[in-house]
Amino acid sequence: MSAPPLHVLCVGLVCIDITLEVPRHPAPDEKLRATSRLVSPGGPAACAAAQIARLGGRAGFAGRGGDDPFARLLRAAFIAEGIDSAGFLVTPDFATPLAAILVKPDATRSVISHRPAAPSAAAPETPDFPSARVLLADGHRPEWNAALVAHARATGAPLVLDAGSLNDSTRELAAAADHVVASEAYARAALSGRDPSDPGADLASLARPGATVAVTLGARGLVWHTPLAGGRLPAHRVHAVDTNGAGDSFHGAYALGLALGLPLAEILRQASATAALACTRPGAWPALATATELAAFLAIPPADMPAVTT
Repeated sequence: MSAPPLHVLCVGLVCIDITLEVPRHPAPDEKLRATSRLVSPGGPAACAAAQIARLGGRAGFAGRGGDDPFARLLRAAFIAEGIDSAGFLVTPDFATPLAAILVKPDATRSVISHRPAAPSAAAPETPDFPSARVLLADGHRPEWNAALVAHARATGAPLVLDAGSLNDSTRELAAAADHVVASEAYARAALSGRDPSDPGADLASLARPGATVAVTLGARGLVWHTPLAGGRLPAHRVHAVDTNGAGDSFHGAYALGLALGLPLAEILRQASATAALACTRPGAWPALATATELAAFLAIPPADMPAVTT
């Protein structure tokens, strides 16, 4: 008997995160000693897949890695989380991406990444995308955009864009996506600097006609827009220690809620809570919450939440 289709196929970046906790941002030419370190899998689409798996969903990942020890570590992590990694291509002339992340005492972070260009034309252009109820893309594999959009249209699976940064790839996917879930930085860039939470901000312009748009605003919560309605949702209150990966967690929970057929209001509530929980522990992938943790968090009355917000 064939396996059931995935809830969500996540397509895009996977990397190795080297997270260093530092007392402050380094000054020019300063040697600064980190107070802790963490080496773990990372990348928007990969972390979203791990979040989906931890919430009990059937997740798949498609992306690229090099023929190096980092890729072997990543494949082992996919197996440990139960993520279908048939679409994870290991390419000899490609170096697995790395990210160095500096986390400050106020939970903000700075990221320095090394992401090689697409491999040579001799490499396989696209993986064989498996069947999934929902497709989630972060725009970091632009050479696959056309094939991914064609796959979405052929299978009828809604396409969710993790719109982290405004660039040619995310613009291309936004023109085809059914859901654009954008960072504040992406939205501000696309809106010519305007605050996306302003009442007159044209959130509809961030996506194609008929699409759903959500913009995450960190401690300010989120704003959303559909062709029929719009609104905002405040952030859950938590004591944040590391905000890295919170957006990836949000996107994973959002895509899974869509795959499960939840109403948009519930999708946004659960995704917001999942992202808040991700801020309470160090790292991106290691901080991802389980379904049990999410249910317990959502059961806490607002009055009993901590005073510090993400």
